[in-house]
Amino acid sequence: MTVEAAFGTAGGAGWNSERFCHVLMFVAKNTLQITRNSRKCTKILYIYAYPRSITMSDRSVRESWKKLYTIANRQGGYITAKQAASVGYDRQHLNYHRRSGNIEHVAWGLYRVNQVPIDEEDDFIRVLLSLRNRKDQPQGVLSHRTAMSLHGLSDLFADQIHVTLLSGFRGKVPEGCIVHRDQWTPSDTEPWKVGFVTTPLRTLLDAGEDPAVSTEQLEVAVRDALDQGLVGKRRLAKTARGRLREVLEAGVL
Repeated sequence: MTVEAAFGTAGGAGWNSERFCHVLMFVAKNTLQITRNSRKCTKILYIYAYPRSITMSDRSVRESWKKLYTIANRQGGYITAKQAASVGYDRQHLNYHRRSGNIEHVAWGLYRVNQVPIDEEDDFIRVLLSLRNRKDQPQGVLSHRTAMSLHGLSDLFADQIHVTLLSGFRGKVPEGCIVHRDQWTPSDTEPWKVGFVTTPLRTLLDAGEDPAVSTEQLEVAVRDALDQGLVGKRRLAKTARGRLREVLEAGVL
């Protein structure tokens, strides 16, 4: 196989003589020896030719980037590797844009498009998208004191992000998180931006079992939930347990 034939095989139908000459100059300048190994040829061509991609046309590159940007824009700038792959961006494309400064590698399987403005709740978004399995399925939800803050239950400030993880999740948890491990059902959560947060009812149940939440703060949270119509009195009384039940029996309802 000749050198030209080797490059033609690696480049595909979109290859042309001008690109071929440029690559030959690149190879000669860097004293690289072209072998018959098509994988090596492909690697050399990729470094030189992208973003005028040898695997995607200029139009498809622009369309894929637009789709990727649209997803990231809905998620505070973040996009998972699985989502990127769904619009035609594999790891090589992502690495190219990372080296070019277009995106940032945030965590395992998670990237951020730098052109998208930072969301005011950026930390929550980043954490939720980090807590996914290889199938891109959520494995954690915002809960406890973080959920209390999001629902406006009491004025308790959470200086760390509280998440409840499924017991089988073994991925890396972002720094600054307080982890609770428990199971939940769809009825225990509600959608929040890129993921889920525990419902007001489940949040009150968790708060009742959290020693860091004082009895006074729990009483305020219950009143806030009732005043805002976030929970019903009957359902709350029926499901309450432990300290939460004691608060209700003390006359909060």
